[in-house]
Amino acid sequence: MRSDLLEKENNTNNKIRDLQRQKIKFAKWVKKNLLILLASIPIPSP
Repeated sequence: MRSDLLEKENNTNNKIRDLQRQKIKFAKWVKKNLLILLASIPIPSP
């Protein structure tokens, strides 16, 4: 019974960690692509 609870908690912690890792990956990807997008926009000269 005890080890079952521990395993459940472990699985939950792993899922949370995976989600956080995906969030960080996504944030980096967005930042990179935003920079590329901004760099490709021609700035009209005044």
